[in-house]
Amino acid sequence: MKLLTKISLCCLFIGFCLTGRGQNLVPNPSFEDTTACPWTNDKIHYAIGWFKPSAGSSDLLHSCSFQVPQNLFGYQNARTGYAYAGFYTYHTFYPDSSYREYISIRLKDSLQQGKKYNIEFYASRSDSSNYATILGAYLSSDSLFSNSANNLPYIPQLEETGAVTEKSLWVKLSYEYIAAGGEKYLTIGNFRDDSLSDTINTSDGGDVGNPDYLSAYYYIDDISITEEDTITGINDFSIGENVSIYPNPITDYFQINQAYTDPYDLTIYNSLGQQLYEEKNITTNSKTINSTLFTKGLLIINIKSSNQFINYKLLKQ
Repeated sequence: MKLLTKISLCCLFIGFCLTGRGQNLVPNPSFEDTTACPWTNDKIHYAIGWFKPSAGSSDLLHSCSFQVPQNLFGYQNARTGYAYAGFYTYHTFYPDSSYREYISIRLKDSLQQGKKYNIEFYASRSDSSNYATILGAYLSSDSLFSNSANNLPYIPQLEETGAVTEKSLWVKLSYEYIAAGGEKYLTIGNFRDDSLSDTINTSDGGDVGNPDYLSAYYYIDDISITEEDTITGINDFSIGENVSIYPNPITDYFQINQAYTDPYDLTIYNSLGQQLYEEKNITTNSKTINSTLFTKGLLIINIKSSNQFINYKLLKQ
C-alpha cells in the first residue's frame, strides 16, 4: 500500500488544516502520578491508570527510585517531570519467540465516530540497545489481555514506517486518526513478530556484557490524544448535476454516478492515507464499488478527470 506523509493528510484530502486542539484524553500522560515508588522493574502499574496488557515486564522509571536520569538501560532525562515508561520491543535472549512488552491506558472518554484526533507520544531508545524497531499504537474498545509475552496479535492503526533509532533526544511520533467510534483504550509497543518487525542491528549498544545489549528498549513519555475538529458533511454528495456518490454511511458497497462519460480516475484512501483501491480511465456513467474488504472508519474518495478534481469523505460502518 502507498503511504502518504502523516502531516500532509489533512491538507491534501480534506482541503484545509485545523490547529485547534481539545483536552488530552490520556490520563497521567507523563507517568508522574504514582501509587508507590518503583524500586524494581515490572512496575508500570504504579503509574496511576497504566497497566501492561501481556506477560512482559513493562517498567516505570522514576527519579524517586534513582532511575531517572540514570538507569539499568542507559541515561535519559524525563521529557516532562520526573518519570517515564520503558519496555522492550525486541530481545534476542528469547530466540524462539517474539518477546514484546507494552503499556496500556483507559482514556478519559471514548473516541467519537467520524471525529479527527491528533495522537502523539515521545520515544527515545536506550543507550544499551544494540537494536532498533518500529513502534505502533493500537486503539480498542476493550482492554487487551494476553498470558503470553510474545507480540500481541493486533494490527495497530498507527505505526511508524521505519525503526526509531535516536538515543540522545526524545523523538515525537505524531499521527492524525479518524475514529471508527467507541475506542477507549490505547496500547503502545511493537505489534509485529520478529519476521515482520524490520529490526535493525545498529551496532551501538555499548557494553556487550550487558544483557540488554541484545535488545531494543525504549523510553516513552508525554502521550496525548486530542480532538482536532469534527468531520461534517456525512451525507449523500453531489457537485451540481454532474457527480453523485451514495449511500453515506456505507456498509457493503457505494455507487458513483455522473451525468456524462468524461473518463476519470478513482482512488480510495483510508484515514491514514493508505491507498486501498485504484482504477483508472473509468468511462461508465454508473460505477459500483464493493467496500466489504475496507476496514471501518473514514474513507477518502478521490475522483480526477480532465475538468474536475473531487475529494469526498465516506464513512464505512
